[in-house]
Amino acid sequence: MYNCNVTNPIESVTATLKANGYSITNSRKVVFAALMSREPQSIGEITKTLDGVIDRASIYRVLTLFESLGMVERLAFGWKYKFELSDTFAEHHHHATCIRCGKMVPFEESDAMKRELEKQSEAIGFLETNHQFEVRGICDACH
Repeated sequence: MYNCNVTNPIESVTATLKANGYSITNSRKVVFAALMSREPQSIGEITKTLDGVIDRASIYRVLTLFESLGMVERLAFGWKYKFELSDTFAEHHHHATCIRCGKMVPFEESDAMKRELEKQSEAIGFLETNHQFEVRGICDACH
């Protein structure tokens, strides 16, 4: 689900950071790489992936920076949340989330969904700049 418009993700991250007055550090590289490797992840999952590479506090700092720059999105999941790369670095998609086990399954919106969202936005006087759609339910394994 990486954005096909990004030919070299690390160059793109470096350019985004530099444009905002930041440099690309090893911590930033490894957190970005961890986010590229999978779908939305919790802090715990990212920490487990990067165990022995960087500490939890550094992961929090990097994610806070990435979020402030619009590089990652925070997805609410009950009382917790997960992170994933923003549409700048990944293909735009949505999620179906199991309310029992927490499994998140990505899906792409259809052209009909896109048209309906545009129609609804116009009807309420909004010019849509971004959107997220999430389906919550029970996955096949849990029912």
